[in-house]
Amino acid sequence: MVKLNNNSEAIPFILAVLWFGFVSVNVNQLLGLIYLAVFTLGGMVIYKWDAIRTTPLDKNGKWFMPFVQGVFVYVGFVLIASLLLPLFQKIPVGELIQLIATTTPALAGSQILNTITFVIFVPFAETIFFVILMDFFATKMNVDISKRGLFKVGTWALVIGLSFVFLLFHVTAKGVTNNVALLLVFLMMFVTLMVTIFFGESKQAIFFHMIANAFGVGLLATITGVIV
Repeated sequence: MVKLNNNSEAIPFILAVLWFGFVSVNVNQLLGLIYLAVFTLGGMVIYKWDAIRTTPLDKNGKWFMPFVQGVFVYVGFVLIASLLLPLFQKIPVGELIQLIATTTPALAGSQILNTITFVIFVPFAETIFFVILMDFFATKMNVDISKRGLFKVGTWALVIGLSFVFLLFHVTAKGVTNNVALLLVFLMMFVTLMVTIFFGESKQAIFFHMIANAFGVGLLATITGVIV
């Protein structure tokens, strides 16, 4: 267990509250309010109830290596998905990458606001909320979410359960019905939580989610000249 450095998550939470408030007023009221209430404010409440955290956002103040690790997690996820999904439906890798990234519907309006929202704030909000949920329930149910827990049934049950909740959120709140997209949603949260457990912090998982969404809005394709 580690005591959370208040600034490591308090400042991003405050920025997320302000941004999603702005989105709800100026871009998309329903989607902005969903993220504002469910993820940001909900996460803050759970954080207050569980101040001793096993998996904080940042445990050592280092950011470059977690970013590199997040890149490798993304590449590994695409490779695993490209091998797994043909069991359900044949799908080109380019389309697969788009599905991974576009499980969140695009906001109307400015492309700049769309990019900032889905490349920065949505990955933070979704990842940190479910990591905090995992930490909270692990504390209450005495589930081991350290590296030792990666091979324990209780840990897997908790991660699978939260991944299913993430899937249900996409069905009910976002209207995602594509079976392949829903499978990817489930797998993405499963990998996110397992990566967080492995590293003992959530930076790598957030970078993984940011990279996936950056491909979805075409940001990385524009920067690198790679057409996905």
